[in-house]
Amino acid sequence: METKNRHDYWEIGFLLVYGLILLHDFLDTTMFIDKWPPKFGLIFYGLIACYTTLKIFFNRKEITRAEAIKYGGLFLLFTIAGLISGYSVLIEIAFLIIGASKINIDKILRVYFWVGTVVIGAAFVASITGLIPNLTYELLEKGTRRSFGVIYPTDFSAHVLFLVVVGCCIRNRIVTVMDIIMTIFLARFVLVESVAYTNYACLVLFAFVLLFVKTYELSEKYKEMNYESMTYKEFFDIRKYPLFKLIALIPMALSALIIFMAVKFDPANLKWAGLDQKLSMRLTYSSQGIKKYKIGLFGKFIKEWGFGKSTVYHENYFFLDDSYIRILLMYGAIVLATVLIMWVVIAKKALEAKRLVLVGAIMVVALSCFMEHHMLEMAYNPLLLLVFADFKCDTRKESVFLVKTDSGNII
Repeated sequence: METKNRHDYWEIGFLLVYGLILLHDFLDTTMFIDKWPPKFGLIFYGLIACYTTLKIFFNRKEITRAEAIKYGGLFLLFTIAGLISGYSVLIEIAFLIIGASKINIDKILRVYFWVGTVVIGAAFVASITGLIPNLTYELLEKGTRRSFGVIYPTDFSAHVLFLVVVGCCIRNRIVTVMDIIMTIFLARFVLVESVAYTNYACLVLFAFVLLFVKTYELSEKYKEMNYESMTYKEFFDIRKYPLFKLIALIPMALSALIIFMAVKFDPANLKWAGLDQKLSMRLTYSSQGIKKYKIGLFGKFIKEWGFGKSTVYHENYFFLDDSYIRILLMYGAIVLATVLIMWVVIAKKALEAKRLVLVGAIMVVALSCFMEHHMLEMAYNPLLLLVFADFKCDTRKESVFLVKTDSGNII
């Protein structure tokens, strides 16, 4: 009983610190905050560093040698990369991932969902009532893009995507028809209002994921699935649950694909130029980034000029939208390899816990990050925090995002 109570206190402590960090990071993606006070972000670095250090120290007897090696290895790699590249946010991310160890994933996702919904919802209302800017971009032959109080239209649509995905993963919820309808409705909304093709396509894909999971759960194959751990040899044996296991490899496949295309890209070749146009110049900037900054083990600081908080076009525009190339060049090849391994671990744990929506969510997020830069941004992607977390779910709930169930529970 005493051990359980102590765990509950550490869990509450993490969720409070994580909630504060999320509040800061979400606000940073909106037009509410023009500029934070100097060194303000160090407060949150200090909070999560203090929490994680104390948690490890006071619970050191309960940490196995294997866990200690994993925690230490991750922290060492991210810290070295952060110091060498100049992106100290990697150290904060490492503290968050280790601090989330053995915390129930539903509580982590619930904190993300609520904080994100409140902040982005407030930004949406404030922008359409004129309290903060609603950045608008006119695109030839495409229409008008609106950001609804967020720093850029695609960032707004990315928030919608991640909030929908996370909302459907909480408590391993039983998928409803209304989940699918609402996902399609929001997909249509971001397409019409923000002209965000990537997140529109990902939301539609996620709707199909929900439909597939709902259908699969009615089959005999699902009834035969057991809640059980498996070795990695068993996990990579695709003769059993091949579709779900192959999804775990999608981040690796997409990473290899974009790196290959960026290296081989030839702007003088009409086929390459046509593909680059369809990918909104991502091959151009990825190729330029590799040639100029080279691929290093621990990355390097890269100065970017992009959109965000302004409708003024930068003549020296340079931005690495693809998450895989971004991590590779800015944080280094070792961090990218670590992140890809983390995706496999999360997929394996999700399959062991029969969290099929979460398995599908990994695929959708991986595809989204092929075109956008949010994989290691805490205000967008909370799934990487789950690598050491507790996947146990005692009961499943049937609910539509925030709609109450018959039992009175909400997600």
